[in-house]
Amino acid sequence: MTVFQKIKFGDLYSTPSRNGVSKPSRIRGAGYPMVNMGEIFKYSRIDDSVDMELVPLSDIEMGNSFLENGDLLFARQSLVLEGAGKCSIFLGNSTKTTFESHLIRARLDINKTESQFYYYYFTSSPGKTKIRSIVNQVAAAGIRGSDLAKLVVDFPNLPTQTNIASVLSAYDDLIENNERRIKALEEIAQLLYTEWFVKFKFPGHEKVKMIESGTEYGMVPEGWEVTTFGNTLDIKYGKTLPTSKISEVEKYEVYGAGGIIGYYNQKNVDTKTALITCRGNGSGTVWRTFGEGFVTNNSFTVNSKNKRVAFEFVYSCLKGCNIAGSISGSAQPQITIENINFVKYILPPVEFIVAFVNKAKQLYELSDDLLKQNQNLSKTRDLLIPQLVTGRRELKQ
Repeated sequence: MTVFQKIKFGDLYSTPSRNGVSKPSRIRGAGYPMVNMGEIFKYSRIDDSVDMELVPLSDIEMGNSFLENGDLLFARQSLVLEGAGKCSIFLGNSTKTTFESHLIRARLDINKTESQFYYYYFTSSPGKTKIRSIVNQVAAAGIRGSDLAKLVVDFPNLPTQTNIASVLSAYDDLIENNERRIKALEEIAQLLYTEWFVKFKFPGHEKVKMIESGTEYGMVPEGWEVTTFGNTLDIKYGKTLPTSKISEVEKYEVYGAGGIIGYYNQKNVDTKTALITCRGNGSGTVWRTFGEGFVTNNSFTVNSKNKRVAFEFVYSCLKGCNIAGSISGSAQPQITIENINFVKYILPPVEFIVAFVNKAKQLYELSDDLLKQNQNLSKTRDLLIPQLVTGRRELKQ
């Protein structure tokens, strides 16, 4: 074990930390890309691949509010405790990019630090523990830039920081490459769903009569039904799980507000399950488990009441529906089961569902193989991070 030096995090800054810009929604739509809270919670590494809102900037803002490659971004406020102080790293963009007022930018001195090392440091359990020590819980959980600067962190020499960051980022590069392939496979499945069940270009559609549904969907194929989630889907809240029980080494993934937030020794879902984030900034996001896992009460689990209707159809159906219309609340966006039960969609006869699943299943099986690879890569990386960034494990030269 190597004993690293200790230093105040603020002593590693090249410039003082700062909060981002405040831009009301009415003026957004043109200007410069802006990293929002949504991007922070969805992405840990932010670059050209992330789609962002555009905002105008004043001359003063253009002088001090752009991001540079390697800047660390911390969630200054969060509606959920585990989100306060969440750290992401900006890895560059072909267009000048800014960041919003709910984020803190920490720009580190390149002569002392490798910023990716400290990104991994603050995603580790020791780093998260330090962040939790400065979280203030009032109406929402939050941190202050002044408190962030006072945190005492581990400080290995620069070559050691660089070597550790290089090893860990190699895992993330592999994971992100697999994620791009997963996204492509799932987009193909969704295009198939749209072609069959939105555009009604399913096999044999030429021989099927179109009739008036008496709903906003207008004409639908004869024998198809306009129904609601509440009539056909089994939607349940996940379970409450205190953050103190979440670790980085247990057997089952814990699915929080839009992502895996750790591991736990119990599960409440046994197979691939469609999820809808129901609280916070990501409310309305449709995603899924990889298989067995524990879903927290920040998401709904969604299964068909008809056991013949497989996951692939349910998942594609949710992604093709207007779930965002069920979001309520201004202080804290959320979706209730009562609201989402009224969401309408078109339910085809079971033979069309089975035919769709037979095709989509092949795509999801390929996707699952990549997901399993990413699970293993993530677990190995997550085991390495706290050991490497604190000196408990040395890299072989």
